[in-house]
Amino acid sequence: SLLDTGVKYCKAEAQGTGEAQGGGVFAKTGITAISSTIAGNTARSTSTRSSGGGIFTPGPVFAKYSWFRSNTASSAAIGYYGFGGGIWNNGDATILSSTISGNTAGVVAGADLIGFYSTQDLEVGNSTITDNYAYHSSFGGGRYVGRPAVVSNSTITGNEARNPANTKYGGGV
Repeated sequence: SLLDTGVKYCKAEAQGTGEAQGGGVFAKTGITAISSTIAGNTARSTSTRSSGGGIFTPGPVFAKYSWFRSNTASSAAIGYYGFGGGIWNNGDATILSSTISGNTAGVVAGADLIGFYSTQDLEVGNSTITDNYAYHSSFGGGRYVGRPAVVSNSTITGNEARNPANTKYGGGV
């Protein structure tokens, strides 16, 4: 759990065949972030994919009053990309009164909420998802949702998903 905590300017870098996961935070069983800032972190690999520039977890994410900004997930290898610049998550996700902004990744820059192991609808409420940039994505610039989701009282603006093949869906979501 992170309570009124800053995780800033950290790096997870994989050289060789390893995958970089969680530039700022790697949470094997899930994470709670309340009134916290995850900013300026990087997950980078040289020969395979990277995931979760700010946070990587296959477990649940609960964030309230938190900022995920200017995080990056990238790969130097041709054909491999970074996933989830701000957050990469494969479990339940609840994001409340939080901001996900200015994150960069090859695929889904802001929050890559796959939800394969989720047991409930993914939720975003009273939050802002803005100015995230995916440079090789067919799945969205701001947020990718792989499960049913509820978005309420939130602003999703200025996100961008680019793809050289011109196959792109949902710059915002």
